[in-house]
Amino acid sequence: MLGEEELPLVSSASAESDGNDMTAVEQLRSQVAATWDAAIKHRFVDELLAGTIADDVLGGYLAQDYQFFIYFLNEIGQALASADTLEAKIRLGQQIGFVTNDEDAYFQLAFDKLGVPAAEQRNPALKPATQGFAELITRVVETRDYKQIILLLYVAETLYLDWAKRSAAEGLRPPRPEHYGWIDVHEGEQFRNWVSFLESEVNRVADPADPALQALIRDAVQLEWQFFEDAYTA
Repeated sequence: MLGEEELPLVSSASAESDGNDMTAVEQLRSQVAATWDAAIKHRFVDELLAGTIADDVLGGYLAQDYQFFIYFLNEIGQALASADTLEAKIRLGQQIGFVTNDEDAYFQLAFDKLGVPAAEQRNPALKPATQGFAELITRVVETRDYKQIILLLYVAETLYLDWAKRSAAEGLRPPRPEHYGWIDVHEGEQFRNWVSFLESEVNRVADPADPALQALIRDAVQLEWQFFEDAYTA
């Protein structure tokens, strides 16, 4: 579990709800509503959407994020192997193609525009949230438990969609491609369809009363918030 400096995760209203009229996703997310909201409204997101984020902050953040490429492919690959329906396996396979093409193209453009050295792209000193995510993804992948793997994918992808949607909702469109490109990767129709698939899979297979899933979503969302925080630390 994470340290003592966690943000509040459960509101009294959420704790009192019996969840009978809520989907599995809604019940699980109700436990982490405060931290989720803090992440999608983080200073990092505000500055990215406004186009005011410092180049070294964004470059350092992207270098850390790029280290998840192998871990993320392992995660989707194990989800594909563990999925219990052909439809899910096909959709997961399609996403691997997207990640290895469109998303990687953005990273290469941004690293060039932001002047991130090659050594920093390949092997930066990992910050605490990056290390925490790598350990969490590895542990979940090793379970080969589709419920846990698909929930972790859902959290990572949906939280990014939620902050990226603020661009259109608030009429914010930064002019530089290294800024709006990161928004577009996480807000386009393809990405929305991917998140919709993940949500439907969590609702299909997850038991929101499962302590393992409850602990997983708490740790994952806390790390998402911390990852933005770490962008401002040396």
